[in-house]
Amino acid sequence: MYRSLASLFGYLLVILYLVVPTTSAAFNIERSKVSARNSYGQTNAKAEDGHPTRSGGTSYRFEVRDGDCGSFGSWSDCSHDRERQEKMSKVKKEGWFHWSLFIPADYPIIYPTKVALAQFHQDKGAPVLMFQNDRGGYWADRQKNGESVGQVKLLSDEEMRGKWTDVLVHAHWSKKWDGFVRVYVNGEVEPRYQKVGATSDGKSVYFKFGIYRTFMSRYKMNNKNAPVSTQIVYFDDLESGKTCKDVTEHFDCDRILEIEPTLPQPQPPLSYKRDEDDIVAKFNCWINRHTGEADLP
Repeated sequence: MYRSLASLFGYLLVILYLVVPTTSAAFNIERSKVSARNSYGQTNAKAEDGHPTRSGGTSYRFEVRDGDCGSFGSWSDCSHDRERQEKMSKVKKEGWFHWSLFIPADYPIIYPTKVALAQFHQDKGAPVLMFQNDRGGYWADRQKNGESVGQVKLLSDEEMRGKWTDVLVHAHWSKKWDGFVRVYVNGEVEPRYQKVGATSDGKSVYFKFGIYRTFMSRYKMNNKNAPVSTQIVYFDDLESGKTCKDVTEHFDCDRILEIEPTLPQPQPPLSYKRDEDDIVAKFNCWINRHTGEADLP
């Protein structure tokens, strides 16, 4: 009897492995409420049906067609020149995050419309780090108050088409000097993007993945009001955890941890003494710089 129950349990585990996309319990994934509601936008794609998967038997498939705009509450993508299909999950203030992204060989570029294929966003706030695909490829786009303040190219369009891209992020989301974020790709042990110092506005951060298209009108204006091309991408191996090894087998975590201490580190702001000697020294420095006179006694 017990052997039969054990066998049944084993079969159930195999079935779950085959039909559920590979995700970590640390990611509590749910559908973005603003995503357009339809039958094709977000599906679990099966390897047995010819869809790409990174691990296991299924992956997350996202598809956005012309006019796929949704709404939630007082917000409407339709009236804000946007379209999207995204899932989301809250994340810890500090941790490691991993995902794998597959861009099909026939995936169309719709620049100058902006396309984000993953982002770290703040609750009741603006994004802090977006992963853009505007002109093709993958770009780490640091955000401040809803505006881009710097993009770094992670991969080219040619490096991503028709294959899986593995992304590893180590981050401490903070509005203070102790924040940092490092982005690794495709098994590399040194980050292609890093930022130390303030990395957020202090609000809680959540992760979104899928397809997020903004400024749809730009494409239409450049293409005689033609319909915007349909885009399809796949995500798999989404993991979130306290350590590198918690989230990925696609990177050499031991080597990454050896190298990270040699990288730029967050530094506390300089502090100055407020005693009399310090004040006199600062005043003498100012006098010398502006008048060229000798130090005061």
